Amino acid sequence: MKKVNILIIICLLILVSTLIFVGCLKNNDISVTESKSSLNVITNTNENYVAEFKIDDNTLRYQSETQSGKTKSTLNVFKDNSIIYQSLYDYDTTIADYRLLQHKKVEELAKSIKLDLQEIDYVLISSQAKAFLDAIFKNSGVRKRHVQSLFFHLAIMNTKRRAVLRTDNVYQCVPLPEYVLGKSYFWCQEDFLIKVDLIKKVFKRHPDLIQDFKAKNLFNYIDTTNKDYLSYDKIYSFSVPKEKYLQALDIIYSKNNQKNIAAKELVADCAWWCPLGCGSDHGCCGNYSGCCLLWSVNCLIHDEICSSCEPAWFCLPGCVPD
Repeated sequence: MKKVNILIIICLLILVSTLIFVGCLKNNDISVTESKSSLNVITNTNENYVAEFKIDDNTLRYQSETQSGKTKSTLNVFKDNSIIYQSLYDYDTTIADYRLLQHKKVEELAKSIKLDLQEIDYVLISSQAKAFLDAIFKNSGVRKRHVQSLFFHLAIMNTKRRAVLRTDNVYQCVPLPEYVLGKSYFWCQEDFLIKVDLIKKVFKRHPDLIQDFKAKNLFNYIDTTNKDYLSYDKIYSFSVPKEKYLQALDIIYSKNNQKNIAAKELVADCAWWCPLGCGSDHGCCGNYSGCCLLWSVNCLIHDEICSSCEPAWFCLPGCVPD
């Protein structure tokens, strides 16, 4: 195997890993960074979380209750003491493969909303919900399982916003593979934005890594696009079309459900329907049986280093030499 400069690789890993967080901070069209806001955490226990967030003329009230793995939550948006938006969400972590079911639930709930709001209204309240999330994370003592539901509510808002602009009445939310693998909070790929300049820097510094891998067309596109941000679904589509990815999730759920296997294990057989090959392939994040769902260059870099287990401290005990 061709040797690489370990210091450069580590720097690349750090840089690429920051991409996953960029979309959380980027609003679509309306900035709330200059808005006056305040957070009031009313209840914060193991079972219950209640918080209010006042921003400009609106107040967002979020309530989450968790018992025995089941979470119920509500998000209300008030203006002048009147509710202008409301969504309710519940999910059960005791159900095998529950992560594979949430995007369909988000789509159904977004479609059920009958509020008389325009696209610009959904842009505004989704921006305010992001600011709400940011304020909660900066608050000490936050319990992550309570916050998780707020990501679902944000996804419902954004799925509704995107559907308002469509003429085919299609509500779609393609889940991040990171969420399916239990490595991130829930996001629709369509709403997760990544800064193009950061991606360009990575691949211009080490172009030889992309010459013979599935995402080559993506890298060529990034070098020529004039966009500042790309949505995750655009990036992911260069590796696998949405339809094949969603089909793979359905097949994994069906096969694992027959065997009563949890989603995080992903032990469905690796076959033709796996969109990115197998979980043991180079460039797939993790090392597991069944389909690869998350392929990225930082994982590829890591696998290239660990194919020879050098340096040993970097690869940790999970290294299996080729």
